[in-house]
Amino acid sequence: MDWSKMSPEQLAQIPAGVPPRGVIPNLVNPPNAGNYVIIANSIFVAMMITFVALRFYVVLKIKKKMGADDWMVVVSVIGICYYFVVVCLAIRVAKFGTHMYNLSVLHFRTRDVALAMQIGFLTNGPPHLIWPWVKTTFFLMYLQLFRPLTWLRRCVYFGLAVVWVWYVAMCIAQISITAPPRGHGWVESFATPRYLQTFKICVPTAYFGLASDLYIMVLPLVAISHLRLSRLKRIGVAAMFTTGFTCCVASTVSIYFQTRLYENANDFTFYVVFIYLAYTLEVCVAISISCMPSLARLHKDKTGAKVNSVAASLGFPFRSFPRKDPTLECTPKRAHPQPWRMVPYLDRNFTRRASPNANLHPLQIRRTISHYQRKGFA
Repeated sequence: MDWSKMSPEQLAQIPAGVPPRGVIPNLVNPPNAGNYVIIANSIFVAMMITFVALRFYVVLKIKKKMGADDWMVVVSVIGICYYFVVVCLAIRVAKFGTHMYNLSVLHFRTRDVALAMQIGFLTNGPPHLIWPWVKTTFFLMYLQLFRPLTWLRRCVYFGLAVVWVWYVAMCIAQISITAPPRGHGWVESFATPRYLQTFKICVPTAYFGLASDLYIMVLPLVAISHLRLSRLKRIGVAAMFTTGFTCCVASTVSIYFQTRLYENANDFTFYVVFIYLAYTLEVCVAISISCMPSLARLHKDKTGAKVNSVAASLGFPFRSFPRKDPTLECTPKRAHPQPWRMVPYLDRNFTRRASPNANLHPLQIRRTISHYQRKGFA
């Protein structure tokens, strides 16, 4: 059917999609589920901004130093705010959230929709570059907390490489598919078979997001199992990092909606808003969870509850034991008969000397004492 030969009045009476059997198209005042998505996204963004504000309060007032992971959070927040604005424009201008059969053909041939398609083009490719910054925040945090663990550093570098390569490749693929071909406008290239190919890419991207979230959640749990902690503190630290399970749940929800969108590509104007919802939920939850260590620091400094607080247990194993100290090494075959001489900061009674060079951490002193007591020298 040649739409160019029809008048605007005729195009306004033709549904853009085929309605299900028994459903009458509503071209005058169709319902729009996108309005509820905007409300939900506003709540998620407000929650994220609250956590980020607390994080930067700790960074600027307590730590007084910006780390690399803090800058990653800044970039991630800018990215999700950009995405939130673009989603609002797509829902309010292009009327995403409405079934295709409730929209007229004239609606997709107006100037406003052409502008919305240019904005909607930015919701397909560039948002793939938001995720690498968010996931990099976790990887940099792990490098800071678990730096002495060589195997974990290698896992972090591997994860960074895979995440960035994948999302950059997906961004390029989405841009090449959704961009209008040479000699065609935005309206002519919208909702074409070539344009609908983008939904095939979204499904494997959602599965990769779930796999990477599981990888990020498991890494610190394995690292904690190698630390010498009491059962109570081990549970507390593990509970801190298992909040990342919320990201996995959000990724699972995204997989469900991506699959529904792929199966109903002919009615994508309705199902795509749930992708907007799932994507915003994923990113906001991930950024909020990355702020948990800062909230732990805030809780410890404000309340002083270092034992019963789950947050305080986060700082115990990571800042107490720096790199391996050769003075603490002693094998059974070459055990020194006078252990206090191996550590110049201890006298014969295992008390710390008043020395200008006495910078050994008390926890290291206790570890040294208990080590030689087990060997039978004290």
